[in-house]
Amino acid sequence: MLSKEDISVKTFLLLAVVATVVAGLAGTAMAQADLQVPYPFFYLIKAKVDATKVNAYQEALAKVVEAHKQHDSGNNWAAFSQLFGGPEAIFYFFLPTQKLGEIDDWLPNTKVVADIHGEAAAEKIFRTLGESSKSMSKILAYAPGLSNPDPAWTGTVPAFVYHIQVKAEPGKAADYASLVQKMVAANKDHPKGMHWTGYSVLAGGETGEFHFFVGMQKLGEMDAWPMGSEVLVDKYGEAETEKLLSALPQVSKAQDELLAHVPESSNPGPTP
Repeated sequence: MLSKEDISVKTFLLLAVVATVVAGLAGTAMAQADLQVPYPFFYLIKAKVDATKVNAYQEALAKVVEAHKQHDSGNNWAAFSQLFGGPEAIFYFFLPTQKLGEIDDWLPNTKVVADIHGEAAAEKIFRTLGESSKSMSKILAYAPGLSNPDPAWTGTVPAFVYHIQVKAEPGKAADYASLVQKMVAANKDHPKGMHWTGYSVLAGGETGEFHFFVGMQKLGEMDAWPMGSEVLVDKYGEAETEKLLSALPQVSKAQDELLAHVPESSNPGPTP
């Protein structure tokens, strides 16, 4: 028989999460007031920074922030850093966009910085960023069938974010999605059910890659999350819940991390 103690909170959250990440980094302005919530798309940048060069990276990034604040086509974004990681420092930048085609119209980041600080200074800034970090970008698309969004959320920037990246095994993306859909149904019907949004990767990642985010204003909010398999058991019973959770590691692999908002590395704009 399955007991609640047998199912870790981490395993439970591989399917039940709340996505409250807002704005991100790119090279142009974004009229956030026109965006829907949950956001249809995210342009996500992840930067891995050499532990010995974090100060230089942040000083150069501060110049980028300053340029976007002053430029007529400057962009708004929220930055997050990884907690409890290592050895390198990890930063994330999120850009919400209404339409994929808008990405082609973005003013290059280098142009924004050069317009404000001058070409020579901009070259130095981006050389420092390049020498101190390695970055990668992805385009995420909202997956409504895998989501149970909070209708009360309006885009408030969270102080902390619990992030889970899931990669379905080859040929198992549909099986993984089916498990998430069962979690959606269970949480919609439960008084303690969680609200979340799920995103799949359109570009820059692997086939069958999904991202989930839990937003919090205080880390202590994690203590109020449903314990173990409580929601699933109440919906499907112990036997079906055990079958569902046993199938999860057979069709997917997941990595999780805790992120903290970095206001000084962000350029916040109006929320939707």
